[in-house]
Amino acid sequence: MATREAFRAAVDDTREYAAALGSRGWLTLAAIILLVTLGPSIASRAARVAALAGVSSEPASLTSGPALLAIAVVAGVFVFVRYLAAVADLVIVESLCTNRLPVRQYTRHNLRRGLELLGFRLALVVAAAALIATPLIVSGTTSPAALESLTPTVWLAVGIAAVVAGSGYLVVGTLTTAFVVPIMQRMDYGPLAGWRRFWTASTGSRLAVAAYLLLAWVIGGIAAVFKYVVSFFLSIIGFTAAVFALAAVEGSPILSGAVGSVFLLGYLLFLYLLAIVLNAPVTSYLRYAALELLGTTDPELAFLADGGDSAVDDGDDSAANDGDAAAADDGDNSTADDSDDSAVDDATDPRLSGSDAVDPTDTEGDDGRGDEHRPDR
Repeated sequence: MATREAFRAAVDDTREYAAALGSRGWLTLAAIILLVTLGPSIASRAARVAALAGVSSEPASLTSGPALLAIAVVAGVFVFVRYLAAVADLVIVESLCTNRLPVRQYTRHNLRRGLELLGFRLALVVAAAALIATPLIVSGTTSPAALESLTPTVWLAVGIAAVVAGSGYLVVGTLTTAFVVPIMQRMDYGPLAGWRRFWTASTGSRLAVAAYLLLAWVIGGIAAVFKYVVSFFLSIIGFTAAVFALAAVEGSPILSGAVGSVFLLGYLLFLYLLAIVLNAPVTSYLRYAALELLGTTDPELAFLADGGDSAVDDGDDSAANDGDAAAADDGDNSTADDSDDSAVDDATDPRLSGSDAVDPTDTEGDDGRGDEHRPDR
């Protein structure tokens, strides 16, 4: 089966990729994947803060200056974090296809594509929220206070809509990240064009794509459970140590702040270590499996075979390189032609006679004056 072969090939791809990056490159990849992992989490927390503020506040207070400023700040954080995650997704794909990770160069490559991907993902969020809100709108619920009077039928409709919206968002989001993002990055397509290209190419591979989804969710779920179990036990140990440490420095705000900062840095370091040993290999493996499967659906989508930069960047770089090479060749040819013409003109100049005439084949000259007329080679 194509999916099984893709996951098998992804093992060797991941091993070769790690060897090509080296330790420093792998640490950088882990930092980028940590950003991708934490990005949606931070963004969702910011969205929940804004939602809770809207539900718990009176309608009139939401139009006040501080409330509007707070909502704008939370929305800005949400959008900015999601944008960073979108650019990071594209950078990871480009790195996997080239076995290199020049972060600044690849980030510049994908700024515009990241903005397009952000817009598509935000549209998915809006569509899911609209689907969930449809039963409430139909029932005439227009304020938080009216939620208390909803009938069980409306709540059931809201629950079904939430399940459908969540499942659709999960499927579309996974397929976008696994298959559409590589098409966007390597072929310079927008999200909708990338989806059309993927849908056309996978016409005869729907079962293989469905199998990839299931395996990706299972592998990702196992990794998440392992991470949360380890995090749970270490959090208990860290929390207990933090309580005793804060109790020991009670009454000293400076020492309390220092202790809190140390434990916060320790928590971030723990997340980074998890990204190094767990998130980075699992993410690379799943992305490589998707790239291998994508290559079997259409030879034009076999992005692991080319090993170069994306199409638009290849065109720009090759054009610049060709221009530089042409300029260098023209300069060399011009110098050589000028030298040859100078030699012929000196040899045939009628104003040079007798000993002043220089034989172009003469390498010494009679009295050393030949060196004055001989062109420099």
